[in-house]
Amino acid sequence: MVKKNILLLSTVLLFSACNFSFDFSFGDDEEVPVVVEEDVQIGDDLVSLNDDWYLYTNYDEGYSLEVPKMTDIYDCETMDYSLQLVSVTVLKEENVSFVTSEYDFDVMDGCEKYTVETIPEERETSWKIVSMDIVDEAELEAFAQDMYGSACTLNEVSEEGDVLLNTGDWDGDCFINYITFFKYNEVAGKAYSFDIGQDMNFYISTGSYPNGFDILMADSFEFLE
Repeated sequence: MVKKNILLLSTVLLFSACNFSFDFSFGDDEEVPVVVEEDVQIGDDLVSLNDDWYLYTNYDEGYSLEVPKMTDIYDCETMDYSLQLVSVTVLKEENVSFVTSEYDFDVMDGCEKYTVETIPEERETSWKIVSMDIVDEAELEAFAQDMYGSACTLNEVSEEGDVLLNTGDWDGDCFINYITFFKYNEVAGKAYSFDIGQDMNFYISTGSYPNGFDILMADSFEFLE
């Protein structure tokens, strides 16, 4: 009886296998959905535009601007303070980008030549672009006060994103006596602060008068879409 039961079970399984077929093919009219991942760029880069300019793009913070490839700096190794041409670069640390010459000379320390590898901590340092996540006008005003002084208040924001501040007298806590730029991209929820200072930072001497780049750089600043 045991052998017959085993034989019967085997027959049933064989019969069942012969009567079932599996079709894994797709019909001609059936489309298979394709998932396309967006190419989201991160970090930053410096891309050549022409012989004279780079385009610097900070994908993390959502902006771009044009940067000159070369600049003159004062070489205090020579007694006549002659000028020499130096490459320009951009350093990035978290939400701060610093446009600078690749090297410089420390006038206060025996004219020692040094490679620029870190971003200065001082707020007043020219061409240190500070970005901040902003959700409303209260946070925008708080960012302004952190960057320019506790007495600063918002006046208005233009359609282009330029922020106008209410400033005070020279002895107050919102006195700005240098060329500064304060911008707000409401769509992206980002604000940006940077300044040129009181003089040119990037230039190439042509004859007796240096050809400055700073205003052109500032005018090229754009929000990323």
